[in-house]
Amino acid sequence: MRRNGRSSGFTLVEIIMVLALMGVASTLGMVMFSRISDLWKQTTIRTELGATANGIFDQMRQDFSQVVPPKLSGAVVKGTTQDASDTRFFRVSLQSDQVVIPVETVAGPDGRCQRLDVKYHIERKDGAATLMRTMSAPGGAETSSVKVADGVLAMAIEYAGKGPAAAWKREWKEAGSPSAVRVSVTLMDSVRTYEQISSKAVFPIEVN
Repeated sequence: MRRNGRSSGFTLVEIIMVLALMGVASTLGMVMFSRISDLWKQTTIRTELGATANGIFDQMRQDFSQVVPPKLSGAVVKGTTQDASDTRFFRVSLQSDQVVIPVETVAGPDGRCQRLDVKYHIERKDGAATLMRTMSAPGGAETSSVKVADGVLAMAIEYAGKGPAAAWKREWKEAGSPSAVRVSVTLMDSVRTYEQISSKAVFPIEVN
C-alpha cells in the first residue's frame, strides 16, 4: 500500500502567518490596555480635583456663614479683581481675584469669639499656584495664613447687589455687603498639567 508523502506538520508560511496574527493581536491588546489605563488615570485625577474643589467651597461656605453684620462691625465683604500669568501657559491671562470676609469666629486658647478679616488669594511661587486663607485682625497685621489647596490655577469671584435684577460685579467696594458671592475655581493636576477642571459655587450672604 502506497503512503501519502505529505508531512502532517505546519509549513513555514503558516507559522509566519500565525506569528503575524499574534503580533497584531498583541499590539491591539497593548493599545487598548494603554487607553483604558489612561482613561482610568484621567477619571481618578478628575475625581480628586473635584474633591479638592468641594473642600475649597466647604471652607468658604463656613466663612461666609460667619459674616458679621456691617451695623455691628462697620466692615463689609470686599473684593478685588486682578489677572496673573503662569510660565507654563504662554501668553495666557489667568484670573487671580481676592476676597476679604469680615467674620466672627472662635479663636484663641480661651475659646472666645473674635472679629477677624479672612482673605482668600492665590499665591504663585516657583511654578506653583496655591490658594491661601489669611486671617488678620481688623485693620491690623496678619495673624495666620494656611494653605487651602494646591493646584488652584485661577479663581474668579463675582458679587451680586441687592434686588432680584441686580447684576453680578467683578469687584465689590460698596458700603454694604453683597447679597451673594459667586466663586469659580480652575484646578490643575501637578503632573498632568493638561488635566484641569473648573467648578463654581454661590454663597448667599444673609446679613444687612
